Amino acid sequence: MQALFQPTSTCQAGVCNKPATVNCDDGLECTVDACNATSGCSKSNKPWGTACTNSALSYAFCAGSLCTGLEKVSAQVGGGSVSNGALFAIDRYGGTGGKVYSAGADTSSNPLNGIVANVVESPQLGLQFNAAINSNSALLAQRNRLTVGGRSDDSQARAMVLNPVTGFWTTTGAPVLTGFERSMRGMDMFLGANSAETYVMGGNQAGGGTPNQIGRTTWDGSAWSTIARMTVSSSKANCAQINVNVRGVYAASGTEVFLTGHYTASNANRTGVAFWDGNTTATCGNASGYNGVAYVDTTAYTQSFSAVVNTGAVPAMGQLTSVHGTGGKNVMAAGTHGTIVAYDGAKWSQVTPAYTGMPLAWSNGFTVGSVYLTGSEAWLTGTVETGTGGSTCRQLWLLHGTVDKGVWTWNKQIVSANNDLAVCSNESSVRAWMQANAVWVDPATGSVYVVGSRGANGSNVATVNNPSRQVELLVRVKMK
Repeated sequence: MQALFQPTSTCQAGVCNKPATVNCDDGLECTVDACNATSGCSKSNKPWGTACTNSALSYAFCAGSLCTGLEKVSAQVGGGSVSNGALFAIDRYGGTGGKVYSAGADTSSNPLNGIVANVVESPQLGLQFNAAINSNSALLAQRNRLTVGGRSDDSQARAMVLNPVTGFWTTTGAPVLTGFERSMRGMDMFLGANSAETYVMGGNQAGGGTPNQIGRTTWDGSAWSTIARMTVSSSKANCAQINVNVRGVYAASGTEVFLTGHYTASNANRTGVAFWDGNTTATCGNASGYNGVAYVDTTAYTQSFSAVVNTGAVPAMGQLTSVHGTGGKNVMAAGTHGTIVAYDGAKWSQVTPAYTGMPLAWSNGFTVGSVYLTGSEAWLTGTVETGTGGSTCRQLWLLHGTVDKGVWTWNKQIVSANNDLAVCSNESSVRAWMQANAVWVDPATGSVYVVGSRGANGSNVATVNNPSRQVELLVRVKMK
């Protein structure tokens, strides 16, 4: 809608000077243009998340003055491109200056191979095969120059590192993880003295009472340190060791590291956030040989969290599988059965997203695959199942919110329709291939990425609008 402004006429040398009419319309659908006889043109942005029109994108919405939306991308680059696979993690090497890579698994082979793919940003976004680990492996976590995972039978942890000169990933010179019996599933990095990069990682506990699968290693610019094995205690005073299945890691600093997971205590299934303050404690109870103890002790650390798993409650308390933040006083953890908890520097609180006009009301049926915080914003992604019987669909969703003084407000939820961002089948094993494993905000461009998988299972059972195989999922929301 045009907004016309007529500047005030003036007399100059006895002649009436009438300036040309000014059109205040900036041509942007996501702005509201106005004019004032005195002050002239002005504009304001429509509310964040307002629907807009962009034929090149799906689920278009306003983000500031920009009309953006989901841009669906698949592996289309030739010469070793990924055709069948699942992606689990994504990050840009070097913060803002390097390339974007995504780690996962190539499911076209048997046994499958762990892969790292180069996310080609121009001229066409796609996935180009970069390097692989054979021997039935998958790479599940990635940060900067390191990616970790393990064998698909969860019997051995594995790692690959980036050679920044060649741009390729390799096992040569990677940290040795042979002391870990299970796959690493979560990892993050913090910078120490002289910009040394310390990576904290964790995975499922091994069988037979084997201690926690948690460790850290440091890249000093020329070599990796020997893995320092860590453990978890339910008490700082007594160092009562517990075995935690670690699924997510967020390192705010060298003295503020959060690990999410689940464990058993007092014959109850529990989930929680273990907090590591940077200590190098070597003994926990009667067990020694560690280098650092994380605590699930809410009396000693407000940063820690512990709760009994109760999937029947409303809101439910499911297993926490992902964690991220913008520092030690703004952290969010989330997981199964719609569970979201947030930390404001003083306490953890359970969060239930809601806003007027929300397409699908939040419920225990949502699975949060990943959470990512940047500035005062949060992006969450996952899947939700709707319908019954043969019309049951597992759908991708994406959620955006903002925080102010510890209070979260939600303003945009996207739930995929019955297309290739959803899998519809009466077989749960088929729907299981629809996964949203990680959401990530690119610090260089501000774009939001979601990686995962879609398609059918190994039985080649076709699904609605999906190929009869598992293929990688990669979608992007541009923010500039």
